[in-house]
Amino acid sequence: MVTSLYIIDEVEKHDDYYGIQFLYAVYLLTFIFQAKIKVFPFDNPKENFARFIEILFTQFTFLLEQSGRKFDPAVVADIRKTLLQDHLEILFMLYYFYQFSANSLDVPQVQLQQFYGRLFYDELK
Repeated sequence: MVTSLYIIDEVEKHDDYYGIQFLYAVYLLTFIFQAKIKVFPFDNPKENFARFIEILFTQFTFLLEQSGRKFDPAVVADIRKTLLQDHLEILFMLYYFYQFSANSLDVPQVQLQQFYGRLFYDELK
């Protein structure tokens, strides 16, 4: 909901379709980072933030492609540019939220291989 408040001005410049798909991307990334499908692999926060931005907009573009509706890559580029220039605070908030989400299910006694084994138990059969 907080993200939608920050991007409402940007969405109003374009079709609502882009805003809805962007919010879907934000929502889905919560689960992607929490399940450790995507991680923050670098020690340098700047590199992790750059990786996060690429993941966010890759997911956004992927959802646009999968919707079956034509979209304009120039609009995606404009949204990215505007968010990075004018609404950097929401991107930092999401970045820190996803870092927290990625570590929220960590249990020191459980190794990563065991975690994935439990998470994908049905698929591994």
